[in-house]
Amino acid sequence: MECARRNAEEQIGMRRTELKCFDTSGCKFSFPLSEVRRFLPPKLFEGFMKVVQAEELRRAELPDLVSCPFCDYAAIVEDPNDKEFRCGNPDCMEVSCRSCQNKTHIPMSCQEYAKENVLSVQHKIEEAMTEALLRECPKCKK
Repeated sequence: MECARRNAEEQIGMRRTELKCFDTSGCKFSFPLSEVRRFLPPKLFEGFMKVVQAEELRRAELPDLVSCPFCDYAAIVEDPNDKEFRCGNPDCMEVSCRSCQNKTHIPMSCQEYAKENVLSVQHKIEEAMTEALLRECPKCKK
């Protein structure tokens, strides 16, 4: 059981979704989920299942499947004109732009938002640099 757990941890670390036998004699057997559940700790099994589910969704190539850029939640959005994605994960609930994967910025376009966001970051950096360069006289406070 310990060897199986360590082998599974290594394969999960490489984001593999099929845990194969670690026998070096050429065995191609894959462990069924019922066995994986037996030798993995509950938290690791839960993480493994998230990786498996994400891979299965990717392989399904569902055309209307949209994923939240802020968590693991995904849902089918049938309206191609809906520019926003509303996350249904109670721990997230973010509304994001389906085009640029940022927080929603409607009515601004993605380009306008990106430009404003760059200016905002640049302004913050300039303010921090100014703050670092300015000194106040302890006596006269100028």
